Amino acid sequence: MENEKILKDLFALRDAVQNYRRLLAITAGNDRELAYIKVVELYSKVAYYYKTVTGNLAIKAVNRRTRQIDIYPNYFEAGFLSSEKDHFMEGVNELTKVIGIIESVGLRVEEEQSKISTILTRFRPCCNYIRTPIDTEENIQDIIWIMLRSNFTKVEREETLRKFGLKSYRPDFGIPDLKILIEVKFINDKTNPKTIQEEILADVEGYLNKTEEYTSLIVFIYDKANKIRDPEPFINDLKRLEYISDVIIVPKTD
Repeated sequence: MENEKILKDLFALRDAVQNYRRLLAITAGNDRELAYIKVVELYSKVAYYYKTVTGNLAIKAVNRRTRQIDIYPNYFEAGFLSSEKDHFMEGVNELTKVIGIIESVGLRVEEEQSKISTILTRFRPCCNYIRTPIDTEENIQDIIWIMLRSNFTKVEREETLRKFGLKSYRPDFGIPDLKILIEVKFINDKTNPKTIQEEILADVEGYLNKTEEYTSLIVFIYDKANKIRDPEPFINDLKRLEYISDVIIVPKTD
């Protein structure tokens, strides 16, 4: 979701650049100045992510007014933010490349997140050879830890995840490379599914609000008591929050 927003802003920047280039062919005027201001404003929104892709290239641009050489972190800034705009076309081409890279990274992340969901749906078959009854949420977490760790190099457990916000929000798992958290819930005979749903809805904002470290959450629910007879409305209520990318409910078989 974060990736979609970044791309949306980058596409807006690309459109603004194209409009500015078109106006450059026209004599100087207010429209051209406003178009340039728009480019600068839009770049400021994506500069952090842009520089994450390009790194610090240390591009030199001559400031003819001061006769000094200014250093910029990438061709876009050297081309659009320098006084002489010596690297204008390099900046345009670099922007196109950055968009392509972020698009490809976004596709990879989406594929990996889909992979997590697929792994979690295999929870029950993974329990076939476990002799100890699954009676606690901790039992479930131990099994999921093995499932995740066998597929991803770095998986953080609750004990190592940092606290989110003033309240001690600590989801069960985090995969930092994908910026995704996983929350595990257990429904037994004494559990009210509605309470579980309300807990998740209350906690997700604390997990993800105002943080760039993690951007989405997958919810895994093991329904040992088979209390969620109709999972679709339950899932839809949770997925109405943009932060929740998927909800996996695994019922117990008799």
